[in-house]
Amino acid sequence: MKRFLIFLLLLVSYRLFSSTPITMRFSGQSGYIMNVPAISKLGSHGPMVGGEVAVEFLPMGRFAWQQTWNNTSIGVAAGFMDFGQNKTLGQAITLYPYFNIPLVSKSHFRLTVRPGVGLGFVTKRYSNTVSEAQRWLSMPDDANETFGSILNAYFSALIGFEFPIRGGWGIEFAGGWKHLSNGSILAPNGGINIFSAELGLRYQPNSEQYTEPERKPDIEREYRKWTFEIIAAGGVRQLYYQDRKKYGIAALSVAAFYQPCRIFRLGLGADVFYDGVYGAINVGAESTTNYKKTYISSNDFKNKVRMGISLQPEFVFGNFSAGIYAGIYLYDNIKNLEPFDQVKNNNGKPLKRGIFYKYSDPSNHQDGWFYTKAVAKYCIKKHYIISVALKTHLQKAECIEWGFGYRY
Repeated sequence: MKRFLIFLLLLVSYRLFSSTPITMRFSGQSGYIMNVPAISKLGSHGPMVGGEVAVEFLPMGRFAWQQTWNNTSIGVAAGFMDFGQNKTLGQAITLYPYFNIPLVSKSHFRLTVRPGVGLGFVTKRYSNTVSEAQRWLSMPDDANETFGSILNAYFSALIGFEFPIRGGWGIEFAGGWKHLSNGSILAPNGGINIFSAELGLRYQPNSEQYTEPERKPDIEREYRKWTFEIIAAGGVRQLYYQDRKKYGIAALSVAAFYQPCRIFRLGLGADVFYDGVYGAINVGAESTTNYKKTYISSNDFKNKVRMGISLQPEFVFGNFSAGIYAGIYLYDNIKNLEPFDQVKNNNGKPLKRGIFYKYSDPSNHQDGWFYTKAVAKYCIKKHYIISVALKTHLQKAECIEWGFGYRY
């Protein structure tokens, strides 16, 4: 399977882009897996080890945004990761596009940033690490709570150090963060976070025939310093891995953005979230559910709605933009119903918390007052945009939002 993916990547790249100069990258990787409860309960495990092969398409001066970003190249990568615990965690194959953005570019050294988003296919998940007899009401210690599905979203953000040698060959060191999760579309979904390091070789065929495009005067279309957006998004997610019920989620975001330069803009937004999960009653349902995070005794609409404000920085690549948002809940009835045991010990009465409060230990027993989003947007026409976002609370993915919006 690994060899086939690598062969297919190289073959398709060659056939489709044979007229475009490329750089090939071959690297080994190893990393530390963040020790969250779903991982620590498995006991000892080794580090993540694996490898990656990629093709980068070098800039030819066709797109002005590439020059704005210091002649950024676009890459496609296929990778393999072994999570150091074959019985439960298994392995993953990743396939994703990325940008390789030069921050410093000299004849014998390049410092780059390499963000990428794609797909990850895992060999081990909850369904194939427990027997039928174990599935009812219990979560065995050796069950995989990290992945609930074969297919997952994959995120990678690395800083690279490239050292050209001669004849098109070079050495590369890179380090950063990788993440795999399905956004709770299928439960359980702890997700996995890895702090990794890579060492590899780069090779550019016919390097002597390639000349990096000269930086021309900025020819991109004019941009507006102030823009306003409204985006409506939706999706589904699961709550409890046993009942397999899916609940609808929705979000509405209104934001104002200020763009001081062509590559970056900063927004301030107001967010409204709807999550059908919080209509699932679990109080008095000990015989049908082991899910004990939020104390839900009735199906109330007020529990399903949350509101907040968020800071929304974005990097701009022509019609495409991406960023990490950070927000604070201003209205959140759920904060007074988590963790489950605290509310239960309070005679079932909601807690009384302000906007900011101390997180309980362990922190994954509550969502908390802080939320983040990894967001990607594409402007399909002058005013219309499509978006996808992964919403999280600390390191825990909550859901994936698929959106459509209007920009003016």
